[in-house]
Amino acid sequence: MSQGLAEPSPGAVVALVATYNERENLGSLFQRLRTVAPWLDILVVDDESPDGTGELADALAVRMKRVWAIHRHGERGLGGALLAGFTWALEHGYEAVLTIDADLSHRPEDLPAILEEAEEADLVVGSRFAPGGRVEGLSWLRRSFSRCVRGLCRLLLGIRCRDVGSNYRYYRVDLLRRVGLERVRGRGYSFQEEMLFRSRRAGARIVEVPITFARRGAGESKVSAGEVVRSLAAVMRLSLERLHRA
Repeated sequence: MSQGLAEPSPGAVVALVATYNERENLGSLFQRLRTVAPWLDILVVDDESPDGTGELADALAVRMKRVWAIHRHGERGLGGALLAGFTWALEHGYEAVLTIDADLSHRPEDLPAILEEAEEADLVVGSRFAPGGRVEGLSWLRRSFSRCVRGLCRLLLGIRCRDVGSNYRYYRVDLLRRVGLERVRGRGYSFQEEMLFRSRRAGARIVEVPITFARRGAGESKVSAGEVVRSLAAVMRLSLERLHRA
């Protein structure tokens, strides 16, 4: 693990940024986060990016205060990286974790609205599809997939959230403890639906906040056909778990 000049701040909020080949976007994300919330701690979890994202995260952790980087070896996947970051936050005494995409599709400028709602919620979801939300540059296929998964989550899992796949979220650490991270099986993008499912079962107060989902910065999307299939399979698996425990 690489770390900045300060020790992690117990009771604070840490922004968790999972990365794979996001070198060209990371510096800009950090600058914008620090402009909006200069008090925010930042943790990068990198999955051995071949483009040098991990090395850049290490360099930023040396140059900037309250920035850390950890590296996963031999593993890849958004859900697994987020679980590693959640575990780190629990170990270091944080009060809350903010998850945000590294590709600049999540605007740090929407963070104040999320933090305002966080005062009365256990989980705040930055939502593209809530009233007032906007989407820029999302393909017809991605929109259709989102609608399909949202419909299945509502029907099979009882989840009313409009944006079940959003990674722009604020979690209270107390909720992560109640959920029990050891129960979470999703290691890819299906992690998002599973966390909503388990948070709801843990009695979480879940609130959606409209955001603008912007066009990604440099690089390519990591959402593949395989991830689509795995997300649908995860919803079916969770629906069976729900029936079994009903």
